[in-house]
This record gives sequence, C-alpha cells and structure tokens, in this order.
Amino acid sequence: EEVAPLVAELQAALSSHFVPDASGRAPTLIDLLDHVTCMTAHDLPLPAEFTADVLARIERAAVAHQWLPYRHSGELVSLNIGLLMAELVQRIDAFIADPKSSPRLVLYSGHDSTVAPVLFALEHYPEGWPPYASTLQLEVYEN
Repeated sequence: EEVAPLVAELQAALSSHFVPDASGRAPTLIDLLDHVTCMTAHDLPLPAEFTADVLARIERAAVAHQWLPYRHSGELVSLNIGLLMAELVQRIDAFIADPKSSPRLVLYSGHDSTVAPVLFALEHYPEGWPPYASTLQLEVYEN
C-alpha cells in the first residue's frame, strides 16, 4: 500500500484530530498512533472515527513511514542504534571475560523508537509497531 496517499486520506478523514499544537505543528500519524495506543492500553474510549480498519491503516502507514527504511539499510540501523548496541556488546563481553567484577543485572529503559531499531539490529523485522509497554531481555547463559 502506497504510504503518501494513505496518509493524505487518513489526515482528511480524521482532520478534527489533526489540530496544530501551540507551536503550530500538526500531529503526525505516529502521534495519533501513540495517543490511540495509550488510550486503548488504559481502557479509555476512542473517538468513533477510529474504527478497527482505521486503526490498522494508521499502524500500517506509521510502520511504513517510520520503520520500512530500516529493512533496507544496515547503515541507517547503525546510525540510529549503533552506540547502544556497541554498549550492550561491550557489557556482555566484559561479563564473559570477568563475571565477578561485572554487574549481574543491567537495565535500560526506552521507547518504541528504541525497541524497534534494537530488533532491526538483531535482524528481526516485526510486521507491526512495537506493542505498548514492550520488553526486550538479553541474557548471557553459561554452557
């Protein structure tokens, strides 16, 4: 599905929800997806215009716009999440080299905009947007 016409169609259909903020910036489909996802997660009612079909189309358009380029560019993945991945690998290598002086547990916190690029760096390409409150666990096992 072509993204630009879909975005234009959804923006026209949902124009009352594309009201500019105080700075004059109109919300994007990703902004709408974020709000709808939070509302759904907290059992808040959605406006009637947000049917299941509209929600699915918003997610498809957001995924195509935000994440599709990552499927075709290792360089883009590296630029986006390379520093975090390098730190994770460094921590894992340090733990393997000397488990007694390395932390047993390391926690990081991020958003969907962190989760998806980490998945791409691990060469996993989910079809949809990362679910609300997603968790990734990386564990080191001894053989």
